[in-house]
Amino acid sequence: MRSYPKLRKTIKWGGAGITVLLVVIWAASLRWQVSWVSRARPVVITGVVNGMFMYTRVNIMPPKNLQSGWRFEHVARAPEWRVQYERSPALTSVLVVVLLPAAFTLSASLIAWRLDVVARRRSGVCIKCGYSLVGLPAGSTCPECGRPGAGSLS
Repeated sequence: MRSYPKLRKTIKWGGAGITVLLVVIWAASLRWQVSWVSRARPVVITGVVNGMFMYTRVNIMPPKNLQSGWRFEHVARAPEWRVQYERSPALTSVLVVVLLPAAFTLSASLIAWRLDVVARRRSGVCIKCGYSLVGLPAGSTCPECGRPGAGSLS
């Protein structure tokens, strides 16, 4: 079995970073709605509101007073926990809870962390710092980080 340490490292740190970013976005969207409105036909509204990613496309003429651009609005509602898809001749709307992609990235990151620990144990390096333990007596501490019971595979 071939080891892919760079890919594992990218998935575990990238996944952890994206998960933290998504949780921060979710928490902020409980108080603030951030959206982008495009006045071109069809009107497209995308953004984050009430703990959900939102995409809406309206296939009718936009009102004359509708302005394109970013919108920041204060909201005070309880978070919603459902995925919603609505389609009609005049409207297409998709709402996805922000924590769903966060759960996916967290799962991928945790699997990559576990695979990294398993790969380090099999390759004869310290699972904490990556120092080569070849030639050390079994049960000795790692000379680099001091982790006890680092032992060697010989």
